[in-house]
Amino acid sequence: MAFEKELERELSFAPYIENVLAQNAGLIHAAGIQVFSMQKASSKDDMENGFDFVFTMGNFTVPVRIRKPDCKYRDFTIRSRSKFGLPTEYHKLLNGAGDVYFYAWTIWIDGGEEISEWWLINLERFRKSGLLKTQRTEISNGDGTKFIHFKFSELLKYDCVISNSPTRPEQNRQQLNIF
Repeated sequence: MAFEKELERELSFAPYIENVLAQNAGLIHAAGIQVFSMQKASSKDDMENGFDFVFTMGNFTVPVRIRKPDCKYRDFTIRSRSKFGLPTEYHKLLNGAGDVYFYAWTIWIDGGEEISEWWLINLERFRKSGLLKTQRTEISNGDGTKFIHFKFSELLKYDCVISNSPTRPEQNRQQLNIF
């Protein structure tokens, strides 16, 4: 049930994400990625590909990760070890899953959860940068899984960032015409 509740939470942000992707379609296209009509992927696809939530646009996929308000770190994390020894997000990214990653954080505003910051990451450039293959310390989640993290300064250095939000939520709302 926890998975369904979390998926419902993330799906509530779908219109916001669609808006960000639409407003950045030119930048995504300039990065050499062809964009087509957008559809949300099924929860089955979500579970099999290891991402929280996925948009598909033709053969183009946008995995989504939305960090909760209590997440105090602002880095790009990828699950690197599962408690059952199954392939993780790390393995799937390494093997070519996803084209552009929508990675975001939320905060509580006016009694509701709202996306406060987001980054669009070109996953092809991320893979080609070699960052995925660099030695990283795995950090325990305390539930039998582990993750590795990347600083956004690293992603910027290797030109993996397509776009990112202003750092203040009210600027985000103005930029996307969300009030």
